[in-house]
Amino acid sequence: MTGRLLSALVLGLGVTGTVAAPNAKRTSSHGHQLKIISYKETPNGFRSSARGWNSFGIQANPLTLPSFKFDQEHVIEQCDHLVGLPGYDTCSLDSGWSVGDHGDEYGRILYDNTTFNIPALADHLHSKGLKLGVYIVPGAFLEDVNKTIIHTNTKIGDVCHGNEGLIRCIFDYTRHETQLWHNSCADQFAKW
Repeated sequence: MTGRLLSALVLGLGVTGTVAAPNAKRTSSHGHQLKIISYKETPNGFRSSARGWNSFGIQANPLTLPSFKFDQEHVIEQCDHLVGLPGYDTCSLDSGWSVGDHGDEYGRILYDNTTFNIPALADHLHSKGLKLGVYIVPGAFLEDVNKTIIHTNTKIGDVCHGNEGLIRCIFDYTRHETQLWHNSCADQFAKW
């Protein structure tokens, strides 16, 4: 089980290697210069974007599939359609899979166990050859600023302050402990 969800998280965070292809300039029908976008290998070894299904499309526009409910059963139903499609191997949950206002005793992100059993979902998807990805809103919860980052003496509020608008504080990315908090969340995901 260890590392499966982490690999999907890293996949989602690691595929940022889009670059303009050298000497790949074209002109549009309106005479504007166009840059052709291509991918190069990222530092994490990925060579292309993730391909699969993300729940956002149905969550944002419920009319696309009125019977869809954002829960484990309906997500599995959607993701099982990917099985056997060449190159489509990732099933991603958009916002709403996690507890929405606080983390665990260390301020790490928790899944909402009234809607999802993330370990069981990961087991199901992996048994079908699929990967699981999750969307996370940046920042720790304001509710958690007095919690200590695991394996440190640093409170979340020492490295994260303000309010970015979604009841989350804004991390100071110049502080090493900020990376430790993110690592602790990735480690938590891997244990699921």
